[in-house]
Amino acid sequence: MRRMSLFALVSATVLWLPTRAPALVYDDDFEFLRGDVNSSGEVDLSDVLSLVAFQFYGGAAPECDDAADADDNGRVDTIDVFQLLYSHMGYAAPPPSPGRDLCGLDPTPDPLGCARSGCAPLFSSRGDLEGDVRTGSWDRVPGRMTSSTGG
Repeated sequence: MRRMSLFALVSATVLWLPTRAPALVYDDDFEFLRGDVNSSGEVDLSDVLSLVAFQFYGGAAPECDDAADADDNGRVDTIDVFQLLYSHMGYAAPPPSPGRDLCGLDPTPDPLGCARSGCAPLFSSRGDLEGDVRTGSWDRVPGRMTSSTGG
Protein backbone atom coordinates (compact mmCIF):
# COMPACT_ATOMS: atom_id res chain seq x y z
CA MET A 1 0.00 0.00 0.00
CA ARG A 2 2.83 2.40 0.86
CA ARG A 3 4.56 1.79 -2.49
CA MET A 4 1.31 2.50 -4.32
CA SER A 5 0.94 5.81 -2.47
CA LEU A 6 4.51 6.78 -3.36
CA PHE A 7 3.88 5.84 -6.99
CA ALA A 8 0.68 7.92 -7.07
CA LEU A 9 2.50 10.91 -5.57
CA VAL A 10 5.38 10.65 -8.01
CA SER A 11 3.02 10.24 -10.97
CA ALA A 12 0.97 13.28 -9.96
CA THR A 13 4.12 15.34 -9.42
CA VAL A 14 5.50 14.43 -12.84
CA LEU A 15 2.30 15.52 -14.54
CA TRP A 16 2.39 18.98 -12.93
CA LEU A 17 6.07 19.89 -13.04
CA PRO A 18 7.42 21.66 -16.11
CA THR A 19 10.15 20.13 -18.23
CA ARG A 20 13.40 22.08 -18.55
CA ALA A 21 15.01 21.93 -21.95
CA PRO A 22 18.56 20.61 -22.23
CA ALA A 23 21.12 23.39 -22.37
CA LEU A 24 23.83 21.68 -24.43
CA VAL A 25 23.60 19.94 -27.77
CA TYR A 26 26.81 18.65 -29.38
CA ASP A 27 28.04 15.79 -31.49
CA ASP A 28 27.01 12.22 -30.81
CA ASP A 29 30.63 10.98 -30.88
CA PHE A 30 31.02 10.88 -27.10
CA GLU A 31 30.84 7.64 -25.21
CA PHE A 32 28.99 8.03 -21.91
CA LEU A 33 27.40 6.21 -19.02
CA ARG A 34 23.61 6.50 -18.97
CA GLY A 35 22.78 8.23 -15.67
CA ASP A 36 26.22 9.83 -15.12
CA VAL A 37 24.69 13.31 -14.88
CA ASN A 38 27.70 14.98 -13.22
CA SER A 39 30.28 13.37 -15.57
CA SER A 40 32.16 11.75 -12.69
CA GLY A 41 32.66 8.46 -14.51
CA GLU A 42 30.26 6.50 -12.29
CA VAL A 43 26.52 6.44 -11.66
CA ASP A 44 25.61 7.04 -8.02
CA LEU A 45 23.33 9.09 -5.79
CA SER A 46 25.24 12.30 -6.57
CA ASP A 47 23.91 12.05 -10.14
CA VAL A 48 20.34 11.98 -8.85
CA LEU A 49 21.06 15.05 -6.72
CA SER A 50 22.66 16.87 -9.67
CA LEU A 51 19.60 16.22 -11.83
CA VAL A 52 17.24 17.33 -9.04
CA ALA A 53 19.25 20.56 -8.65
CA PHE A 54 18.99 21.18 -12.41
CA GLN A 55 15.31 20.31 -12.74
CA PHE A 56 13.90 21.95 -9.63
CA TYR A 57 16.36 24.54 -8.31
CA GLY A 58 17.98 26.08 -11.39
CA GLY A 59 21.27 24.25 -10.84
CA ALA A 60 23.92 23.71 -13.48
CA ALA A 61 22.82 21.96 -16.66
CA PRO A 62 24.23 18.48 -17.25
CA GLU A 63 27.34 18.49 -19.40
CA CYS A 64 26.13 15.37 -21.18
CA ASP A 65 22.43 15.50 -21.95
CA ASP A 66 22.49 11.92 -23.27
CA ALA A 67 23.75 10.71 -19.89
CA ALA A 68 21.05 12.71 -18.06
CA ASP A 69 18.33 11.21 -20.27
CA ALA A 70 17.96 8.17 -17.98
CA ASP A 71 14.97 6.70 -19.81
CA ASP A 72 16.36 7.43 -23.32
CA ASN A 73 13.22 9.20 -24.53
CA GLY A 74 15.19 12.03 -26.17
CA ARG A 75 14.42 14.60 -23.45
CA VAL A 76 15.91 15.56 -20.09
CA ASP A 77 12.83 15.81 -17.88
CA THR A 78 11.46 15.00 -14.45
CA ILE A 79 10.89 11.35 -15.40
CA ASP A 80 14.69 10.98 -15.57
CA VAL A 81 15.03 12.02 -11.92
CA PHE A 82 12.67 9.27 -10.82
CA GLN A 83 14.14 6.69 -13.22
CA LEU A 84 17.61 7.29 -11.73
CA LEU A 85 16.38 7.31 -8.15
CA TYR A 86 14.24 4.18 -8.49
CA SER A 87 16.97 2.24 -10.33
CA HIS A 88 19.49 3.31 -7.67
CA MET A 89 17.15 2.00 -4.95
CA GLY A 90 16.45 -1.22 -6.86
CA TYR A 91 12.78 -0.47 -7.61
CA ALA A 92 13.31 -0.04 -11.36
CA ALA A 93 15.43 -1.57 -14.09
CA PRO A 94 18.86 -0.05 -14.75
CA PRO A 95 19.02 2.73 -17.35
CA PRO A 96 18.92 1.58 -21.00
CA SER A 97 21.95 1.13 -23.28
CA PRO A 98 24.75 2.03 -23.03
CA GLY A 99 23.87 1.49 -19.37
CA ARG A 100 25.50 2.62 -16.16
CA ASP A 101 28.41 0.16 -16.10
CA LEU A 102 30.07 0.34 -19.54
CA CYS A 103 30.74 3.44 -21.63
CA GLY A 104 29.11 3.50 -25.04
CA LEU A 105 27.32 5.53 -27.69
CA ASP A 106 23.61 6.32 -27.67
CA PRO A 107 21.89 3.63 -29.79
CA THR A 108 18.81 5.79 -30.45
CA PRO A 109 18.74 8.91 -32.63
CA ASP A 110 17.75 12.04 -30.70
CA PRO A 111 18.76 15.72 -30.52
CA LEU A 112 20.84 15.19 -27.36
CA GLY A 113 24.61 15.05 -27.16
CA CYS A 114 27.55 15.73 -24.87
CA ALA A 115 29.91 18.62 -24.27
CA ARG A 116 31.81 16.60 -21.64
CA SER A 117 31.61 13.02 -20.44
CA GLY A 118 33.10 10.84 -17.74
CA CYS A 119 34.22 8.47 -20.53
CA ALA A 120 36.89 9.04 -23.17
CA PRO A 121 35.39 10.07 -26.55
CA LEU A 122 35.34 7.62 -29.41
CA PHE A 123 37.26 10.00 -31.70
CA SER A 124 39.76 11.63 -29.34
CA SER A 125 42.34 12.01 -32.13
CA ARG A 126 40.28 14.74 -33.81
CA GLY A 127 42.22 17.45 -31.99
CA ASP A 128 39.29 19.52 -30.73
CA LEU A 129 39.24 17.68 -27.41
CA GLU A 130 41.35 18.04 -24.28
CA GLY A 131 41.30 15.60 -21.46
CA ASP A 132 42.92 13.43 -18.90
CA VAL A 133 43.21 9.76 -19.78
CA ARG A 134 43.62 8.85 -16.09
CA THR A 135 40.29 10.37 -15.09
CA GLY A 136 38.50 9.79 -18.40
CA SER A 137 37.26 13.39 -18.40
CA TRP A 138 37.22 15.12 -21.77
CA ASP A 139 36.22 18.67 -22.75
CA ARG A 140 35.46 20.06 -26.20
CA VAL A 141 37.63 23.05 -27.08
CA PRO A 142 35.57 25.50 -29.19
CA GLY A 143 37.19 26.70 -32.40
CA ARG A 144 40.16 24.34 -32.26
CA MET A 145 40.37 21.59 -34.83
CA THR A 146 43.52 19.88 -36.02
CA SER A 147 43.99 17.10 -38.50
CA SER A 148 44.71 13.57 -37.34
CA THR A 149 48.13 13.85 -39.02
CA GLY A 150 49.26 16.41 -36.47
CA GLY A 151 48.75 19.53 -38.61
